[in-house]
Amino acid sequence: MHGDIKRNSTTLHNALLKKKQELLGAEGNSYEIYLAPVSPKSKGSTNKQIIVNIMSLDDGRQTLVQAAQHLCKQVLQRQTKVEDIDYSLIDKFYQAKYGCPDPDLIVKFGKIDSLLGFSPWQSQFSEILSLPTHVDLDYKCYLGLLVRYANSQQRCGK
Repeated sequence: MHGDIKRNSTTLHNALLKKKQELLGAEGNSYEIYLAPVSPKSKGSTNKQIIVNIMSLDDGRQTLVQAAQHLCKQVLQRQTKVEDIDYSLIDKFYQAKYGCPDPDLIVKFGKIDSLLGFSPWQSQFSEILSLPTHVDLDYKCYLGLLVRYANSQQRCGK
């Protein structure tokens, strides 16, 4: 919640790369893992790309406030008209800030059913799955989470 994982993202990235080689061996070379906001090296790569965006409390509702402030400044500077402000402008702000699409899956740790400030803007169509804790999270638990996600029925708010 306070950004501990985000502050240690280099350590996490190195651990992911090591685990990828352990689990997949030579096949692991066909997968590239990126921790956002670092963008993929080449758009034309034939490798499968996995982009992981680690967010903390600082990235939640405050980003929506920043987007509103940015749009207000643009209106004051006559770069944007009020009637032109819509979903796509706010989405462009998020894309510029985070460099990745809205998440398909949000993993929430703990027993409290709350997003604790996670942006409602980016999570509107995301599947939210919970794990009891992040302590001793192993491959089997993570794979089980992905299986639950794969079996979920996505109704997009219907």
